[in-house]
Amino acid sequence: MEASELISHKPTTTVSSEYVPVKNLEEVFDTIVKHLLIQNERSENQYKGDCQYRSSVNLKCAIGCIISDEFYDELIEGSTADVEEVISAIQNSNPDLVIDEDVQTLFMLMQNLHDKIIPEHWFYMAFLYYRDMNFILQSNTSRFLENKKYSFGFPTQSYSSIGTAMNTLYDDAAYKMHHRDTNGYRLCQKEKYMSQLKENPSLSIREFFGQEENRMRELAHNSLCELNASLLIYS
Repeated sequence: MEASELISHKPTTTVSSEYVPVKNLEEVFDTIVKHLLIQNERSENQYKGDCQYRSSVNLKCAIGCIISDEFYDELIEGSTADVEEVISAIQNSNPDLVIDEDVQTLFMLMQNLHDKIIPEHWFYMAFLYYRDMNFILQSNTSRFLENKKYSFGFPTQSYSSIGTAMNTLYDDAAYKMHHRDTNGYRLCQKEKYMSQLKENPSLSIREFFGQEENRMRELAHNSLCELNASLLIYS
């Protein structure tokens, strides 16, 4: 198959119908990103276009994929991931998951990924979240000065601000990364991950980002330089 065909090729890997509970923050990230990349389209109300936890054609949004059939209730539709009823559905579906400030921050990040970012850019936005996750979590919780680290790409960075960057620069950078990655002759990183996932269904997105660290960092760095986004550039 030619590289140009692979770029437009829709993933054929199927999402497992048997729900497997997540146990920690890293598993939440891995499970959601893998689900979104396999599904490759938003879960939406087909008439209104609003994002849904479960759609009428059984698509699931970022948070919907970590709510089991047993604990899903259509009454949560229209609510954000920080609403008590949604948190309760997630907790009941994942009894070993401790839903603290960090995990709730991740829920909102993942909901934003599904609802606000076009599917073509999900993979690249996920890398930016992966790259900066430790700082994002610490800057958005009450334990900013604690030295707690999760198993993501890089340690805490001393950015002066992150809120505006997440809403604008990250989105712009994901667009630039997608353009750079799919505008060459080599197999793009997203298609490389999907290909490897077919061979190894247990391959997590964090594992892949770790394996492809140099290429992914290069994409991010060059894209941010092009945007003159000094706030988010570091080596």
